Amino acid sequence: MIKAHPALRPSFHRVVIARATPGAGSGPPVAVVRGPADAPGAGQQALVSISHDGAYATAVCVGFEADRP
Repeated sequence: MIKAHPALRPSFHRVVIARATPGAGSGPPVAVVRGPADAPGAGQQALVSISHDGAYATAVCVGFEADRP
């Protein structure tokens, strides 16, 4: 999330991994940038893929700039 969305300037303390559908037992995770309601990008979501196998974990975040064609 931090590298995929540099314009939001997220930090580890502001990024939360949550379910795309609250209350669902399972479903795709999303990364959410927390912050004050008036902060640019606060509440912004990003698609993520998280996987693990034994002692190894990996995650991928897809980022884009909405202002670019």
